[in-house]
Amino acid sequence: MKRLELRAARAAWMLAAALVTGCEMPLLAGGSNSTETGKKVHLTGRVSAGNGQGLSGVTVSLAGTALHDTTDADGVYLLSGRVAREAEPPADTLRFALQGQALGLRVVTSLQETVPSLQVVQRGFLGYLKTGGLTVVRIEGVLKGHGIPAGDSAVGTFFHNTQAGNYSGFLYFPAPGDSVRAYEVRVRVFGANGELLGASPSVPFTSQAGNILIPEIEL
Repeated sequence: MKRLELRAARAAWMLAAALVTGCEMPLLAGGSNSTETGKKVHLTGRVSAGNGQGLSGVTVSLAGTALHDTTDADGVYLLSGRVAREAEPPADTLRFALQGQALGLRVVTSLQETVPSLQVVQRGFLGYLKTGGLTVVRIEGVLKGHGIPAGDSAVGTFFHNTQAGNYSGFLYFPAPGDSVRAYEVRVRVFGANGELLGASPSVPFTSQAGNILIPEIEL
């Protein structure tokens, strides 16, 4: 009886000391401080360019969760962890983006699977710009067409070569497969306060086209 009383007194003393000092109570045998709950996630896959080569630097995220990864030099990614059982929105869609440009989506039927590869196409764009003395802060290309959701667009930032008076950049979009697909691109030029200074006309092209030349823009 005295031994049990001593144990109880010792436990009460440890609890009081923890409350006073703010220290954590030691875990008892068989206990756990793990907070892992919900569904287990193990999603892996690959992103490749049109030539089949892995595309690195692509951000892959699982909708409705904080889980994300970046593709390595071979275009491979892995999302691993746990998500709430009732995620809002449902955790069933992978989103792919490169340098802020959306590349596509993949719907997953299971949170533990090898996801079908995502293949994207890269196109280069070039054009000339007469600024008329205005300060240009950003030039962006806006791409619409096959594989890009209706009402959406692929947007990428282009490099402005002020000395040469031109700009250039790349845009990525889902590989169209064997069929010939239609696209159109428009270039927009913005000033120091985010105002739109000018834009090119929409330039149509097909998936069989190479790099695209944009008509000269004069501000």
